[in-house]
Amino acid sequence: MHNHRIWLGATLFFILELFLVALFVFNYTDEEAELLEEQAGRQEQYYRTALNPYEHASGLLLQSIVRQREVLQLISEAGATEDPVVRTEKRDALYRLLLPVYEQLKRMGIKQLHFHLPGAVSFLRFHRPSKYGDSLLNVRPSLAIANKEQRPV
Repeated sequence: MHNHRIWLGATLFFILELFLVALFVFNYTDEEAELLEEQAGRQEQYYRTALNPYEHASGLLLQSIVRQREVLQLISEAGATEDPVVRTEKRDALYRLLLPVYEQLKRMGIKQLHFHLPGAVSFLRFHRPSKYGDSLLNVRPSLAIANKEQRPV
């Protein structure tokens, strides 16, 4: 009978310890998940705060530079032809037109101004004007969205 009580006491003690360990682990996991969620929220807020000036700047660029009649006409004419000579003329004209603006953008920390034809085909990279004609759909997911939804991304 005495052994039975010892065995019963040890079993109850073991069950109680197991319950307390499980409670501790559950509580720890729950707190860890809360902290990670809180940290992720802060990181997203930091990211959005850092990105906001760039979104604003790109919106201004779109309105004030890209949507100029002459810019739109050059790109439209280049996209309407497969003639490499005409495309080169239009690319060169666009480059000359916007080079002063691009130089200002570089001084402001914006290092790339890139124009694409339909299908995300590179038309003019101001940072590498000699490289063009390649599709960037597989490289830049944002271009796929912009082409499909016809909106700035």
